[in-house]
Amino acid sequence: MANCRLPAGVQDVLPRECALLTDLKLKLERKFSASGYLPVLPAGLEYYETLAGSENAVSEEQMFKMTDTDGKLLVLRPDTTLSIARIAATKLGLDRARLSYFADKFDLQSGGGLTSREIFQAGIECLGEEGAFSDAQCIAFSIECLKEAGLRDFIIDIGHVGYFKGLLEEIGLTAAEAEGVRTCINRKDTMNAERLLKKAGVSGDARNNILALPALFGGREVFSAAEALTHNLCARKAVDDLKNIDRLLTEMG
Repeated sequence: MANCRLPAGVQDVLPRECALLTDLKLKLERKFSASGYLPVLPAGLEYYETLAGSENAVSEEQMFKMTDTDGKLLVLRPDTTLSIARIAATKLGLDRARLSYFADKFDLQSGGGLTSREIFQAGIECLGEEGAFSDAQCIAFSIECLKEAGLRDFIIDIGHVGYFKGLLEEIGLTAAEAEGVRTCINRKDTMNAERLLKKAGVSGDARNNILALPALFGGREVFSAAEALTHNLCARKAVDDLKNIDRLLTEMG
């Protein structure tokens, strides 16, 4: 072969690792099935407009894009949750469903170092189930699955998109501006987030509250810190939801 190298961020899975991966998949399949999750396998290609037009839009910079024979823009699956939601809405016709999957997702932005552009995921989706109890159940189940995989020393990080949405309500950004800021905050890139907020004319406490988000993590003390930043009802409700989830998980042990 003239070139045996692979592109940055991808790797071959060799026999020993493949055997370990197969064993882990079998363990999780049994776990998913015993808890009532039905398996699905989403398509690897999606129309660009399906993902770009979503409320939970995937950043365009993340997508591997290509053109179909009819000229339409396609992407390699960058997010499995959105694909599962599409399946449930268009193929299953269900308002409520418990689905599980094992699938690759592809992230163009990653690559090199310890990150990967091709990530094999195992996951569950509880569709149509809302509220703190359902959330706590899913988180507790994820902990059981991590233990089933042999992990013992790990941290579960829980967030709530409603808090961010509440802060954004107070500053009146356009959808494009809000998406730009969200992307920066998710990357903990406060420098570019501040630049975008200044460009949009956001200043004072409203800007500082958004920029405080990347550092807003820790234990239960974060609840009071988050409440101190805003009186927005949507954001406050998000904190209350997280408090209830924390209480339920504590009761579950």
